[in-house]
Amino acid sequence: MVDFDFLRSVVVSSGEIAMSHYDSDYQITSKSDSTPVTDADRHVHEFVSGELAKFGYPILSEEGDRRYHIDSSEDFWILDPIDGTKDFIQKSGDFSIMLAFVSRGVVRTGIVYAPAHDHLYWGVEGSGAYFECGNHKQKLAVSEDGLENGCILVSRNHLGAHEEKIAERYSMKAIPMGSAGYKMSQIAHGNAELYINSSDRSSVWDVAAADCILREAGGILCDLKGQPIDYGLSRISLDHGYIAVNTKNNLHQYFSYEINNS
Repeated sequence: MVDFDFLRSVVVSSGEIAMSHYDSDYQITSKSDSTPVTDADRHVHEFVSGELAKFGYPILSEEGDRRYHIDSSEDFWILDPIDGTKDFIQKSGDFSIMLAFVSRGVVRTGIVYAPAHDHLYWGVEGSGAYFECGNHKQKLAVSEDGLENGCILVSRNHLGAHEEKIAERYSMKAIPMGSAGYKMSQIAHGNAELYINSSDRSSVWDVAAADCILREAGGILCDLKGQPIDYGLSRISLDHGYIAVNTKNNLHQYFSYEINNS
């Protein structure tokens, strides 16, 4: 049995580690895919992995050994030590630490923590999704608004032509934001209606934690073929991109637009 209060404390403590690097001199290197990685990414990975070791479940981490084999029938963790490393480097504040617990191929618990804002989002299957900041705690629910004149969340670093086209079609306000998990948490919070990532460069650790939060708040995450995200680990990459949206009606409206304009 996983103690949620312990998980929360681990993620919040890892945020303190990240922030200890935030305004200091730290090393930035490039991974094999040319994306940046910092000392904060590595130290958060090491701390969280060490704290979770007592449970005995395997850990799939962006900064871990990706060759490590995890049987999809196992219970396991998915960790993104710093989601939004470019935002961490740019000091936008929009980076997060994301931890998910997966059992039988379903994310059962998800935590997204943006330490620069002290925004903690979490969801537990069957128990709802919540936002915490200081002493404030709020149960989350998506908005019921349509796409027309709504809000679409877009990347600060790589806005795509597809996202621009959707924003223009529905007269949506485009709000730049960093971490993918933080964006999806904003939809769970009712602050936006749509987030689309049409690239094929994302992986399961970019979405797993927020998937549970969004689902428990009433929202939907799927790939751009309309299929649920596969946590069976046949592949860790999200080759078909993904869409996070507040309601089924808006999801259907998006795919209807795609079909009619393909």
